[in-house]
Amino acid sequence: MAVALLHAGANPNARDNDQETVLMWASAEGQTEIVERLIKAGADVNAVSPESGYTPLVWAAQYGRAETVRCLLSHSAVVDALDDWDQTALAKALAGKHHETLQLLLEAGAQITPTTGMLMAAAYGGFPEIVARLIELGVDVNAVDETGATALKWASESGSGKVVQILKRAAAQE
Repeated sequence: MAVALLHAGANPNARDNDQETVLMWASAEGQTEIVERLIKAGADVNAVSPESGYTPLVWAAQYGRAETVRCLLSHSAVVDALDDWDQTALAKALAGKHHETLQLLLEAGAQITPTTGMLMAAAYGGFPEIVARLIELGVDVNAVDETGATALKWASESGSGKVVQILKRAAAQE
C-alpha cells in the first residue's frame, strides 16, 4: 500500500491521526524494504513523534527489528536521540532483550549513558556488562523509576542472576 501511494505522489512524511509517519510504522513492523523505499522518496529518517518522542530508529530498536535498524543507521539515523522518557534506541533494545539490535547500535556508536532509564533497561534486559559499565560511570544504583522500582527489582523480576549479583555488590537495594 505504501509503495502504491508513493507511486501516486503521496507525501512520504505525511502523518496519521496519532501523528506517526509511515516510516515510523514501517520501522516498528520491520518492513525494511518499505523503509528503504520511503527514505529514497524523501521520508525523514529522524522524524520525531510528538506523542512519544520516538524516531523510526527507536521504534525499530524497541521491537528488535535488526535489519531495519541497520537500514536506518545506513541512512544517517541519529543513534542517540532521546524519547520523551529520556531513553534512546539502545535503552529500548536493552529492555527488549534484542541482542543483535543492541550490537548494531553499539557498533554505530550508541553511547552507554549513566541514566536511570538506561540502568533500568539493562537490568531488566539482563545485560551484566552494560550494568557494570553504568555503575563504573557513576549511575545511582538505588534510583527509582516512575513506577517506584529499582534496577535490582527489575533484574530480580526478569530472572537475571548475574545482574542481581552485580547490583548487590554495588550496594543496590530493592
